Amino acid sequence: MDPSLKRNLTTLHSYLNNKNDDSYIFISKTKSIVDQQVIAKNENASWEIVHNIKPDNVLSEAGLGEKKRFNLRYSLLESELTQTKEQLNKINSGDYYDIEMELKSSKEDNAVYREQIKDLEKDNRLLVDRLSKLVKDNGLVNLKLIHQG
Repeated sequence: MDPSLKRNLTTLHSYLNNKNDDSYIFISKTKSIVDQQVIAKNENASWEIVHNIKPDNVLSEAGLGEKKRFNLRYSLLESELTQTKEQLNKINSGDYYDIEMELKSSKEDNAVYREQIKDLEKDNRLLVDRLSKLVKDNGLVNLKLIHQG
């Protein structure tokens, strides 16, 4: 393998594998140098070819030029910063506060409902006792009617 190509591929491999974004990237050799591929795990957790690297355009296509590497790192950092700002805006806009208040309110409502259920259960017990007494009384009345008739 051409030493400069090998160095560029090693640099690319090292850079891609040292990104702290939990992506798994590797370079696999196929039949020849022309068939070098950079393969990465995409958002759907399936593998896809990111670059086909050919010996004559490793620097341009794989983005190994110093300026391209800087721009790539800068855009990744910019993307992370944008996501952080969006999260802070959500927190500052009260979205999280509203959710927390809803949860607290829901817990309070649940406590009220539990008390209401306990009261209904007490009422239910009283009704069941009355019904049992009525059934018993009805049975006694039936027995009296049978003995009289």
